[in-house]
Amino acid sequence: MTMNIQPGQQPQATNSTSAPTATAVSDPASPAIPSATSTAISSAASTTGATSPPTSTPTSLLQAMIKLEARGFTPIRHSFVQKHSTTVSGSDRKAVLADLVTARRGRELNAYLALLMNHSQIEKNAARPWEAAVWARALSVNDTDSLPVPAMSRIWARLEDHGLIDRSRVWKRTLVRPRDESTKRPYTRPRPDTVPEKEKAHESYFILPSAYWTERWHTKLDLPARALLLIMLHGTSSKDETYLPYEKAESWYGISAKTTQRGIDQLLKEKLLKVTRRERVVADFSATGHASRIYYALTGPFSRAERAKLQTSSASESAARAAAARAE
Repeated sequence: MTMNIQPGQQPQATNSTSAPTATAVSDPASPAIPSATSTAISSAASTTGATSPPTSTPTSLLQAMIKLEARGFTPIRHSFVQKHSTTVSGSDRKAVLADLVTARRGRELNAYLALLMNHSQIEKNAARPWEAAVWARALSVNDTDSLPVPAMSRIWARLEDHGLIDRSRVWKRTLVRPRDESTKRPYTRPRPDTVPEKEKAHESYFILPSAYWTERWHTKLDLPARALLLIMLHGTSSKDETYLPYEKAESWYGISAKTTQRGIDQLLKEKLLKVTRRERVVADFSATGHASRIYYALTGPFSRAERAKLQTSSASESAARAAAARAE
């Protein structure tokens, strides 16, 4: 099939990605504008059965990141969600998660969680960090709703303002390293089994299954629901169910009752959370003298049973790798 090009018309070249610049953040790709030439080429491709060349997508990139980490989950210190009772005076135990929610930093929350997931690869590639375009693709909603590459600079700046990252210039790129979830120290994987007794509370952690990324919950859930998912993972790390009265959310986690209700409602709607039971408790200052306490449990890939399987599998694989290394 031949292309019909009008006299004086020049074929238009399209480019889906921007070339790296001397800064860490490159310009986003400009949308390709269909022309007579590109339309003819597209028509020819569809007629001959030709396919587009393979290109990394947000989903394929996240899957590659998860494969490199070889865990199936990301450990997150409890102090990211709620300060430990031994580290605060009074009843206010809100942590940095509440600051992100209050400031409506949804992209920043995902970016920080992605940094934690990729921590070992960030350190391994510190001499030549991933470009901003890689992070932008990973955090994009989908193939057609991509995050502009320059947005990464703003995201990193906001995380830096919250004390959650360090930035430096390496190989004409920006190296972004996460900080500890609450102390602002350089990040290390939580290891409560290797620290003195007085530090064990800070090192305790819960896990975020990789289904958060592979099943696209980081884009499907609104910020309140993502925050409540983390709170529920925190609350059920050592038990099957937990309760969270809306009116207690402010003092326990620094999140308003309205935001808490919105988050729980979406998790219930998406069937990631279920009500397990209701318990009648004494409420001296209520009109009836009693109140209903609602208990929740996470379901699907976020259930406690599924999380336990992930941790057991990861421990077995780590032990096997260690045994193989000793045998060499």
